Amino acid sequence: MKTFLFFLIISILWCFSGFAQAVTTEPDRPIGDEEVTIIIDLKKAKNPLAKGLLGKTSDVYLWAGVGPVLMGDPFKIKPAGQKDFYAPYPKGAMKFLGNDKWSITLIPRVYFSVPDSLNIKTMGIVVKSGDGKAQTEDFYRRIYAK
Repeated sequence: MKTFLFFLIISILWCFSGFAQAVTTEPDRPIGDEEVTIIIDLKKAKNPLAKGLLGKTSDVYLWAGVGPVLMGDPFKIKPAGQKDFYAPYPKGAMKFLGNDKWSITLIPRVYFSVPDSLNIKTMGIVVKSGDGKAQTEDFYRRIYAK
């Protein structure tokens, strides 16, 4: 029984440790009112449509939203101007890091224009081509309070 529990705990920790994650953030525990860099490794995306993003060096955009509750809609609050998935969203232009990795740096509360009266608990993330024909699956990141 102890061996089983040990391997169960190790498995759970491994799942949450960042191994094989397509999306990471710096810092690892992003805070809604502070700068965060979102980094995506497109080689680790599972949506078959993400293959259309591989090898690109430009025309890759963040499509994202935030939510005020942990289990609610992480795309509830979207940035102003992010309206047409099939058109480039200039504010979401991502920076090419090489080797199919991309990043964008933002302050969630500012980027999504979230009023101070609302907490930010989750962020929903999709990376897409400018024309929306290639995209990742939905990714979710927890947003922490100070």
